[in-house]
Amino acid sequence: MIYAGISHLHLFFQNSKKEQNLYNKIYENVKAGDWLLKYTFERFKDSKGLVELANFLFSNIYTFYEQIPTYLKPHYITKIIDILYDYLVNTLFSKIEETMVIIDKGEFYKSLLVANIQFIGYLDSSKFKHKSNNVIQSDLSVAAGLPHFSTEYMRCWGRDTFISFKGLLLIPGFYKEAKQIIIQFASTMRHGLIPNLLDSGNNPRYNSRDAVWFFLQVNAFF
Repeated sequence: MIYAGISHLHLFFQNSKKEQNLYNKIYENVKAGDWLLKYTFERFKDSKGLVELANFLFSNIYTFYEQIPTYLKPHYITKIIDILYDYLVNTLFSKIEETMVIIDKGEFYKSLLVANIQFIGYLDSSKFKHKSNNVIQSDLSVAAGLPHFSTEYMRCWGRDTFISFKGLLLIPGFYKEAKQIIIQFASTMRHGLIPNLLDSGNNPRYNSRDAVWFFLQVNAFF
């Protein structure tokens, strides 16, 4: 697997259920030890807003999961991930439905929104702090692509950010986040150019002639 997050595990288990394949290597791994569920729950602790959920999962789910007979663990880990995925998605929609303009357009749009949020996130490893302006700080960024541009200095690129800007941020109604991204890039403008590789504002690369035009285009929506 490329990722071991809830979304990818959910998709993986859904496909395994459709194929009715209990002999998949991941199920062999699940029966050999409990590391996968433990690791998945531990990852929630990396986000301040999910620490409480992680503690709940360990005390109310994981401790009982460890005691389940080995041959039943593939069934129960699939069910746990399914329920957890549905809970997180429903919680997400409940928090943003007032500002969303596409929330009532059906399951397809909801699936697109879940994909959106996999590209937009608050990562400490990609925290923006422009060396010439310590006032502008933000750990919000847009990934240029997954999985290769998911973290650290290679995560955020000007062309990719502003080509996808309308679909990722403006149409769904994430205007506050859109403003933060625009300010980040605007603070790094040099000789009329917007950087291609942002590198958290530390050593931006100005090796793109059209990033500034995509930047200007999204500003027109405001």
